[in-house]
Amino acid sequence: MTINTYIVSSNRRDDHGHGDDHDHGDEHDHDHASPVVSSTRAPVTRMPASVFSKVPVSKHSTGTPFNAPANKALSTAPTVSPFLCQAVVVIPDTVTFIPDNAFRDCSILTSVVIPSSVTSIGNGAFAYCSSLVSVNIPNGVTSIGYNTFSGCTSLLSVNIPNGVTLIDTFAFFGCSSLKSVNIPGSVTRIGYNAFDGCASLTSISIPSSVTDVDQYAFARCSKLTIVIIEKCVSNTFYTTSFFLTPACVYPACADSGLKTCSSDPRSRTPTLAPALL
Repeated sequence: MTINTYIVSSNRRDDHGHGDDHDHGDEHDHDHASPVVSSTRAPVTRMPASVFSKVPVSKHSTGTPFNAPANKALSTAPTVSPFLCQAVVVIPDTVTFIPDNAFRDCSILTSVVIPSSVTSIGNGAFAYCSSLVSVNIPNGVTSIGYNTFSGCTSLLSVNIPNGVTLIDTFAFFGCSSLKSVNIPGSVTRIGYNAFDGCASLTSISIPSSVTDVDQYAFARCSKLTIVIIEKCVSNTFYTTSFFLTPACVYPACADSGLKTCSSDPRSRTPTLAPALL
């Protein structure tokens, strides 16, 4: 199967592709110059902000997997956007940074391949990608930013690599299908509402490296019944860190505000149903 690579460029003055990287809202940096198809494939280390977002549904294509353009002067104008929001996106291995809101609201995106060259994923980069089922986070990434996967209601599991130190505010907010997530021993802080509303999450293990679990970090996780805390340190948790979450904690950690599990849940043997006669 042939995979088309679309390269779109414009004569914008900012040839570093900075765009509006600090804007976390819905407004985008639109180029006023007419976009042209580039005949070169210049190596790129940075994608401009919001380049894959806000694509009209009527112009989406769900067929052939899409290789993201390898040209940094990529226009965000709606006239070229229909080539960008696809069901499957492959980011080229020259990219090191996925900027703020890059794929935001790309509702047909089901899978994205992020190369190992990527070391930074911007705020809201995959927010409200409601069909996204899986995503790989490369080993070089050191933080999961603000709102990065918020509203990804189809996301089932996430493997956070060792080296990530921060899971920021609203990082996985409202990921209602998320059943499993690992928190590596490199993480030191879990931000406000980071996993708020992850209604399918059943257990979580918090490593001893974590010294700050902010308010509502695991709020409204209605199926979360087991929390393993490797090291209970005073002032790590807020009384609302597990707001409206029915979990018990092991070992005992009064600072968490949770009741203590009656036994170590990791050593429990599953009960087998009796054989049918």
